[in-house]
Amino acid sequence: CSSDLAKYTVGVDDVDVEAATELGIMVCHAPTESNCYGVAETTMAMMLAMLKKIVERDQAVRAGKWREKNLATVFLGARKSDWYGGITIGLVGLGRIGQRVAQLLAPWRVRVLAYDPYAEPARFMLANAERVDYETLLRESDVVSYHVVLTKETRYMCAAPQLAMMKPTAFVINTARGKVVDEAALARAIESGK
Repeated sequence: CSSDLAKYTVGVDDVDVEAATELGIMVCHAPTESNCYGVAETTMAMMLAMLKKIVERDQAVRAGKWREKNLATVFLGARKSDWYGGITIGLVGLGRIGQRVAQLLAPWRVRVLAYDPYAEPARFMLANAERVDYETLLRESDVVSYHVVLTKETRYMCAAPQLAMMKPTAFVINTARGKVVDEAALARAIESGK
């Protein structure tokens, strides 16, 4: 690697597009349906595994325990019988992946909030998602799922201040780039019981 290239550090989670451009290196984003839809499906699998406590319940049954109170799970969707409103899923980013997650959530009858300052209003309507600001999404969501590209604006957009705004029982799913979430702040929040 030349000495010019050595001065730029590029990690797995980020590409310094400005540095690459300076050096005449083209950086392309080439999403495909198989990739973005696969990420959306993985998001749903993670969400269901956490809300339905799949791992915990499997371990309990194998240990001969299946009626433990801590194994109660969340009912996702709205019910007319007792006016249960269902849970709220917050999607941060409503691009291809965020839109697909919203589509996959439709049969569950959950409330979907979305924050994407760059998406046109029609995209929210097509996703059946309520457009809200980021702070409202954090405060009201039971699950906050990140679907953004990594930029200076989105790096650590989920850090201690944002985690403090969330419900103490909220789940965070990050199938975007790792540095969207401040992992140290997330670890501290988990250790504190949040």
